[in-house]
Amino acid sequence: MRRYPLVMGIAAIDLLFAPVQTHACCCLSTPLRPSQRCQVADVAMLAEHVDPPAPLGGSDAKVEKPNARRWVQIVEVWKQPREAKFRKGDTAPQTDDVPVLKPGERCLFLGSWDEQLSVVTWHSPIKGSADYFDYLRGFPAKDRAPRDTIAYAFPFLNSQDAQVASDAWDDFADEILNEPRSAKGIASVKWIREQWKVKDVPWNRTGALGVLLGLEGNEGDAELLRGRIVEQSDELSFRQEMAGVMLGYLLLSGEKGLSFLETTKLSGSIDVPYSETYFALQAIRALWNQFETRFEKERLRSAVRLLLDRPELADFVIIDLIRWKDWSLHERLMTMLDDPDFASPAVKRNIVRYFLASIHEGNSRVKAGEPFPAHAAVSREMLKTLRQRAPDLVSKVEKYFPN
Repeated sequence: MRRYPLVMGIAAIDLLFAPVQTHACCCLSTPLRPSQRCQVADVAMLAEHVDPPAPLGGSDAKVEKPNARRWVQIVEVWKQPREAKFRKGDTAPQTDDVPVLKPGERCLFLGSWDEQLSVVTWHSPIKGSADYFDYLRGFPAKDRAPRDTIAYAFPFLNSQDAQVASDAWDDFADEILNEPRSAKGIASVKWIREQWKVKDVPWNRTGALGVLLGLEGNEGDAELLRGRIVEQSDELSFRQEMAGVMLGYLLLSGEKGLSFLETTKLSGSIDVPYSETYFALQAIRALWNQFETRFEKERLRSAVRLLLDRPELADFVIIDLIRWKDWSLHERLMTMLDDPDFASPAVKRNIVRYFLASIHEGNSRVKAGEPFPAHAAVSREMLKTLRQRAPDLVSKVEKYFPN
């Protein structure tokens, strides 16, 4: 993106419609939804097509400059820093780098304000209907609770405006998947069951409905979710909705459901796509983080420990178990260091992190007036062994490990 210095008055609006550059990203991060773009923008204003002004001197000659063939006028300033001073009614020529607007059509322009340079970095504008801009205008601020977003989007799901309905569903579903517990009581179970029957919907909608069934449903709904989990098809090798569906199933089925996922998705002795196992892990993480009273902590740890038999997952499973303070893995991890199936540098580094984290937790207890725990003493001895066997590995991990 390009930055443009801000000049007050009509001249400043020329810069609003200047060319926008995009820049590539090598990561696979999810793009911000339009509502999120509005939330994080420092500048947001609505502009519409207007006829070009008459040339100076009253001449009827046409404006010849390419960037002045279409003109726009600010009709609403939604937000801006005090220093920006954009005003309703300001007009400027529209360049070829923004959507072509017909008479009366509007476009939403968003930008980021740089306080040090007093410039705006303009982002890709958003074109839409009056109803769509009404939806974006009333969207909760970014510091509001996730439940506020879920509740706000819910009435718009059946909007006659396809753009409004589509974005509302994305906002509704994604926020439920981000913080499942916030959706409790939002929708009736009758409505949820009706939506579950709809075919060929986006994955995030199915995942969110799975969570909602888990929050509001009963044993019969658990069977519906289980049926989706066990579906078999060549096209089901990557089903992103499964994290939400599996979470909903676990919320309804409890221990029975967790045992089912252990035997069908988590065990290292079964042939199951990597993605299915990973989404099961995501569901268990959500239980740990958001539904603390549904399962005993040790029960969730024991389920995740099964994934230590999966070389493709072991590196970040170790990190999960560090966060969950599972200090029962010493012998298992030392064995993995000698196993060629776990030769990945990431696995080896995280094994060292495990011992360092155990010792760090032990030192914290001592500072709190408690005895140095047994698990930390074992970790200290094993770390001594590792220093002899792989000194470079230990020193590299220690370099970036917090004191």
